Amino acid sequence: MLGYFPESVHADQIYQTREKKYCRDNDIRMTGKSRGRPAKVTEMNKEKLVQEKKQRYQDDDVARIIVESKFGIGKRRYGMELIRSKLKETSETDIYMTTLVLNLDKVCTKEMAENKAKYRVLLRNAS
Repeated sequence: MLGYFPESVHADQIYQTREKKYCRDNDIRMTGKSRGRPAKVTEMNKEKLVQEKKQRYQDDDVARIIVESKFGIGKRRYGMELIRSKLKETSETDIYMTTLVLNLDKVCTKEMAENKAKYRVLLRNAS
């Protein structure tokens, strides 16, 4: 890929199976409940373990929800659900182009908001 592995993988529960050897071997953290025997809870570390676990689940869920919402927007607004190309390369090109348009739309929306605010100030000063 690009020479490094991600810190964590945010996937649905259906993909969080026992077959996570690849992730474990490459020090990639899977989101969701961990399997096996939990760490021993003592009075000293009980509150800390609970807080860390809650925060990790919350952070992972937020990151996963953001990514999934972008896929949903791509399907609804940009026609990603309509891709029916026969060749793998053509399908990948369609997906890349849709993602490019999605990103350009985001950049243009931000630029337009900045320009609108700038011109609003100029018009007020001219009055």
